[in-house]
Amino acid sequence: MYIGERLDAIPIANPPKMRQGTKTANEAASPVPRFAAVVCEDIERSARDMLSALRLEKQLTAQGIPLFATDEPADIAGMNATTVLVRRVKQGVAEWYRIQLKEKVWKGLAEHSMDGWNIGPAPYGYQAERVSHPVPVKAAQGRTKTRLALDPERAPVVAQIYTWRTVDKFGIPEITDRLNADHDACPPPNPATGWTASGVHSILSNPKYTGHMVFGRRRTHAGARSRASLNQFPEFAVLQGGLFSLQPHSGRFFRASPN
Repeated sequence: MYIGERLDAIPIANPPKMRQGTKTANEAASPVPRFAAVVCEDIERSARDMLSALRLEKQLTAQGIPLFATDEPADIAGMNATTVLVRRVKQGVAEWYRIQLKEKVWKGLAEHSMDGWNIGPAPYGYQAERVSHPVPVKAAQGRTKTRLALDPERAPVVAQIYTWRTVDKFGIPEITDRLNADHDACPPPNPATGWTASGVHSILSNPKYTGHMVFGRRRTHAGARSRASLNQFPEFAVLQGGLFSLQPHSGRFFRASPN
């Protein structure tokens, strides 16, 4: 987005970014705004979504500052009915495409995870085992995918944490103190900070240690938690032999049970 200076209409050196539409609107409402017009490359990119774009446009118009797009005819007198119609259609299509893209990306990541591929860094107790990408073109580019492999040094620490919690009924503060008492036997994820209660809680809440690959367990939709995708891969389970039990909460969270 480019901002023309008042009077000489020269683009400023550091124009506000798209996500700073609120700052742009606030500047427009100031007694002496630094610009007389706002120009964006495409009207679909004037804001993050259609609602925000319409709000920004209305706020600028209320201050007498026009919003132009480089792919639209510029008329300082204002938009006509045809321009408004074309602009709204383009913004509507862009909104549809944005939502469709999010849905496709989410579905692709869920399928990727349900096939046993790891997303993000390997959790404590695992090593990232990089495999050549199954798509030949991407493999030729040197791209890889990641599966989880047990870390022979740290996986036993995870099993010990679950034993303390499920068998010995220790609380998280006591488990944290026991881990910090011997960093040689229980190397912490971050040696600089040692073991923390939140880190222990994270391990006890991660279903990957049970051999389950889960995707979307923290996702929210319309203000509510969404149901996660779940698939089982016993080969990378840290916990074996019925040492623990799992308590699923609405199909989303899995916690080690002390019972």
